[in-house]
Amino acid sequence: MKITAPFTLVLTLLLTSCGLLPLSAEEQAYKENCQIVYDNYRDYMALQNEFSEADYNDPEFDWTSWSAGYVITNAGVQSRKTAEISINSKYPWIQRVIDENLSAMTRKEFLTQDSADWADEILAYAAIESFFNEMAKGSTFKPTKKILKLEEPSWENFSEPGINEVFAAFAPSDRFKDCDSALGLDKELSMEETWYDYDFSGLDGVALRSVTEIASAIWGCNKFGAGWVDSDYVDDGVRKCAGSDYVPDFSSSGPSEPTPEELEILEERRQDAEREAQNPPSSSTNSNAKPLQGCSSLGSVVQTDDYGQLTCKLVLMNRIRALVWMRS
Repeated sequence: MKITAPFTLVLTLLLTSCGLLPLSAEEQAYKENCQIVYDNYRDYMALQNEFSEADYNDPEFDWTSWSAGYVITNAGVQSRKTAEISINSKYPWIQRVIDENLSAMTRKEFLTQDSADWADEILAYAAIESFFNEMAKGSTFKPTKKILKLEEPSWENFSEPGINEVFAAFAPSDRFKDCDSALGLDKELSMEETWYDYDFSGLDGVALRSVTEIASAIWGCNKFGAGWVDSDYVDDGVRKCAGSDYVPDFSSSGPSEPTPEELEILEERRQDAEREAQNPPSSSTNSNAKPLQGCSSLGSVVQTDDYGQLTCKLVLMNRIRALVWMRS
């Protein structure tokens, strides 16, 4: 019996979909490279989880709650040094991005923008490219600006590439949709399922956007001794970097009257806390509070599923006193 071409095609597709057709050399290589990427990604997730699970007041991790303004105004030389060592050891590719993109800048050029703007407008694309190459380290995959769609930077219209989208570009055939399918990963273990928690603006650990912003502010303090902060605090937006950590003065004379801005923020946090108390999660008796979220009763303690025990504490955030949940 003569086998027709259409029948051969249907049979091939059927065998492929059932996983019965042996992998070609190229498909096997793709699968092996995907395993390397997945292992690198899991290592990165573990690194981020170190930050999520770190104890409060551990200087190796506490810098993740800083803003670029805090780096300049409130963190002293030693605290910045500790943060810099932590970033260098845990996110060396971010430090390379900072050095490569800012090293030739003059003081005037650097201080024309807020450090947060450097992260968004100058460093973000380079940081994203560097990250994907870290994920591909040890494989034959070479994520390029073209594959990452970073050839013509335009942050306003930018959509960060997904990890599966990037490495699907290297698939040698239609047999595998992406690395998740090549490895046969369950949804809960897949890269796609966790990506939005760990991407450039991720929610777990510390977002690479924040790491880039903080690292650029530290770089400015080290090189120029100054940085750009909100012009509400300094007329020209430029402020000398602090020499020592800012310590709030809670003297026996009592606290000063809060400013209208402080009162407004505290009222918003109080309302958030009240709404949370009135609408507890239905599936758990534990609180859904998060670190740095507003609270209403100083010293109160709650138990959470994700962050363990949290205590309502008075802290200084961006020079504003506020009651927020902190790790006990």
